[in-house]
Amino acid sequence: MTDKEKLLQYLDCKGINKNQFYVKTGLSKKFLDSGKSLGVDKLRIIANNYSDLSLEWMVLDKGEMLKSEKENQPNTEKYIALLEKDNNRLENENKILREDNQRLSKENVALKNNETNRKAG
Repeated sequence: MTDKEKLLQYLDCKGINKNQFYVKTGLSKKFLDSGKSLGVDKLRIIANNYSDLSLEWMVLDKGEMLKSEKENQPNTEKYIALLEKDNNRLENENKILREDNQRLSKENVALKNNETNRKAG
């Protein structure tokens, strides 16, 4: 299940519609309908607005979706660790995508050069 699918499951469980979510968080409309990942900055906004949502469930697929009353108390160190782990995952994903982009750009230039040489020849 993607991060956004999990978030939609949480909103459904709480009886919160997308518009209510957008108004409360200030996130752009269609945010929930595009892409799969939330990103650390968006996850922070969501966590600040929905304190009963378990970040451990969202990020690590562990535990329950809703925090228990005890877990609902602020635990900054735990949040930071979860966000740093997700941030590292995203940085690695971005590195791979940048490398793929560079490779494809080089292939594109080579193809254009071949086409130019074919037309000139």
